[in-house]
Amino acid sequence: MQKNKGFTLIELLVVIAIIGILASVILASLSNARNKGADAAIKSTLNSARSQAELYALGKDLTNGYEGVCTTASSLNGISDLVLAAYKKFDNNQGTVGGDDTAFSTTNRVAVCHDRVRSGSNPSAWAVVVPLKGPLTTNYGWCVDSSGKSKEVDSLGVNIVSCP
Repeated sequence: MQKNKGFTLIELLVVIAIIGILASVILASLSNARNKGADAAIKSTLNSARSQAELYALGKDLTNGYEGVCTTASSLNGISDLVLAAYKKFDNNQGTVGGDDTAFSTTNRVAVCHDRVRSGSNPSAWAVVVPLKGPLTTNYGWCVDSSGKSKEVDSLGVNIVSCP
């Protein structure tokens, strides 16, 4: 009697199943790494926005403080482009950033940039929040403000110009 050389169907199915399990574990790890990378990019971009906002205020000789810093393009030393770029790292389909009348919360995960006080005259501060993607920061955003704070937050109320 001649012996067949090769693998049986069951052996091949077991090998394919093992390869599938390993591939799913590797893909899950890569997704996690991508989210952490996006979070790092958001934080870095917002730290650059802080420097840019200071240039904006200095260019205006601080007569109007930070008024308009959130709506002025980066080419004019404002931070609107930088905040939008950070927001697109969270969700590439987003095209706008909420203003002073928009709040950030765990249920309203939008980017916001506040640059005026409730009275609207000579704002001396600003704050920005952009949602984070990472697995441990599902409901949080990264907040930077004119006082130098940088931290994770779960909310930023309407017209608030400092990180809570």
